[in-house]
Amino acid sequence: HPRVHVSAAVMTHPSRAESARGVARRTGLPLTGLAPDPEPDGPPTALRSARVAFGAAARHDDTTHHLVLQDDVRLAEGFAGTVEHTLAAHPEAAVSFFVEWGSRTATLARWAVFTGAGVVPVVNPYVPTVALALPSALSVALARFLADEGGDGEPDDRAVLRFVRRTGTRALVAVPTPVEHEELP
Repeated sequence: HPRVHVSAAVMTHPSRAESARGVARRTGLPLTGLAPDPEPDGPPTALRSARVAFGAAARHDDTTHHLVLQDDVRLAEGFAGTVEHTLAAHPEAAVSFFVEWGSRTATLARWAVFTGAGVVPVVNPYVPTVALALPSALSVALARFLADEGGDGEPDDRAVLRFVRRTGTRALVAVPTPVEHEELP
C-alpha cells in the first residue's frame, strides 16, 4: 500500500474546546488541530465547523489525507494506525471511521465482520461525518462546496453525500469502526 500522511481537525464549539483538545491528543496523529465554530452565537449547526475543519487540509502541503472528527468521540486503542492502514488500502475514497449502528450501512458492517472485509460502501442517505477522512485536495474541495452549496439548516452528512456523488468519490465505512460517538449537545 502507498504511504499515507494524515492531518486532522476536530470540529468544536468554543465552549467545548477542552473536550476537543482531548480528542486531538488521543488521535495519535501529530498534525491535529481544532476547528472551532466561526459563529458560535449563531443557530446550532455542524456545517459551519465542518467547513473550517475540512478546509484545514490546505494548511498541510505534505499530507495525503485529512481526517475530521467531532469533539464528542471516543477513539479505539491504536486509532492512528487503523486510520493510516485503511486509507493506504483505499487512498481515493472518503472513509468514515464511524457508523451509526441502527443504519443501513451498519447492517453491511456487521456482515463484513464475518467475511473479513475491511470496509463497506455507504448505503445510507447520508455519509457518516463523525470521523471522516478524505484525500487532502478533496477535503479542501469539500470545504469550498460546503461554503458555496451547503444549505442553511442542512445536516453536514447529507451535504457530504451530495458532494461525493457529484465528484464520483466512493464513500466507505471502515470495519470494525474505531470510533464511538457520545452524541453530546
